Amino acid sequence: MAKAVVVVVVVAAATTTATLPAAATTTSDAAAAAINNDFQTPFLRTQLDVYQKQCAEFESGLGASSDTFGQFRTEMDRLGRKLREVEADTAEWRRKFESSSEQVRRMNAAAADREKELEAAK
Repeated sequence: MAKAVVVVVVVAAATTTATLPAAATTTSDAAAAAINNDFQTPFLRTQLDVYQKQCAEFESGLGASSDTFGQFRTEMDRLGRKLREVEADTAEWRRKFESSSEQVRRMNAAAADREKELEAAK
């Protein structure tokens, strides 16, 4: 059975407001971006780890439900085959019962006819 796994990973960049020393506020935009990057990188790594753990949990749950569904499907197929066998047996026994009932009716009718003939012959 093929497994289909869809994984969506969302990484949101949070704005960090940190108070920088006075010397850092006079640096150029590139330096400020580098400092801001230093603050965001650990946060983004933490977020990535959280999402990876959630993805792994999702995949393990999906695998377990897929296995459970496979077992359910196998059991349903097995029970379906058994049900068809039982229905075929039931149909056969019903046919045999109807045939033997018809023979009993004919035998009773023949016995009644013979009894009438015997009484008529007396």
